[in-house]
Amino acid sequence: MNRKFFKIHSWAGLITGVFLLLVGLSGSILVFNEDINHWLYADRLLVSSPSAGQRYSLDACYELVRTRYPQMNYIGLDEVPQRANQSVAFWMEADKVQYKAYVNPYTGRVVWFGKRYNQVCDWLLLFHYTLLGGKVGELVVALLGIVLLVCVLTGFWIYRKSIVPVLLFRVRFNRKNWRTVSSSLHRIVSVWALLFNLMIALTGFWMLRYTFTKEHYDPIANQPAKQAPLPVSIDRALTTVRQTYPDLVVSSLYLPEKAGEDVVVYGSFGGRSFLFGDYGDELTLDGRTGGIKATKFIAQKTVSEQFDSLVFPVHAGMYGHWTLKILYSLLGLTPGLLSVTGFLLWWRRRKSGKARSVIKVRKEISSV
Repeated sequence: MNRKFFKIHSWAGLITGVFLLLVGLSGSILVFNEDINHWLYADRLLVSSPSAGQRYSLDACYELVRTRYPQMNYIGLDEVPQRANQSVAFWMEADKVQYKAYVNPYTGRVVWFGKRYNQVCDWLLLFHYTLLGGKVGELVVALLGIVLLVCVLTGFWIYRKSIVPVLLFRVRFNRKNWRTVSSSLHRIVSVWALLFNLMIALTGFWMLRYTFTKEHYDPIANQPAKQAPLPVSIDRALTTVRQTYPDLVVSSLYLPEKAGEDVVVYGSFGGRSFLFGDYGDELTLDGRTGGIKATKFIAQKTVSEQFDSLVFPVHAGMYGHWTLKILYSLLGLTPGLLSVTGFLLWWRRRKSGKARSVIKVRKEISSV
């Protein structure tokens, strides 16, 4: 059993090692997504808010963008502005190419427009879950999640007797040579990162499970359609939500693609479990009247729905605190590090096996 698990563990790590390294590295950087964006793109994300003066409504900003870019099939609100000095961001799509536009709500001017994936973190996100390979790349990353899960489980079996000693710091780090260094690193890092990598593998696969459905590859179902003009006011819908639920912090709002479809508002109540992030509570608004049709708050959701709401925040580490972000970033590098040290261990065993074969052949020749 040990030999079988070791062989599965070795080949799974060897085949996917480079991909796990790249996906893990991009994920570790994406933990600081908001911070990087504000550092690189402050000129388009933030605007100077005058002490007095007219502010364009979200409806007016939407109409401005829709009029200026009539070629777009779909225009959505990227996020609901939370501060007075925040620009209004829209994401758009035309001919399956995504764009972004940032509007100054005080001047009505588009401060930046361009392809979405020309921005560093958006490009990294695309790379992280598709490896820039489109639908096939998404499927590959989903399979990587399964392989990582296999590596974690077989690694748990292989190092099961080392878990407690490592956690109690009873296992010494051997610096004698590169072989002992790689062996010690692989053992210690795999134990400490066991639960994190198990969580990353499960949540990563779960978010990409749609890649195993026929609908995802149906060209007719995925044909872009022209978005109908919005019959409902964005501002009035948000006002209704905030008046009805004043403690709800609205994070995003999904605009319908077709006339009559519902508007979905995502947010969170202060003080509720931080594990669900900023998007755990949902409200469905009538696409024609803007009135609240249904609510699906965390407490109202089934266990499976709560799990779905939990997956993305847990996978991405969307909790804001720098200590947790640094921890996520470092642990996100461990699949790649384990791939490197695992390769070194495999190379050592391979060379040792060749050396033993040579010695055996020489003994046979000498005996003849």
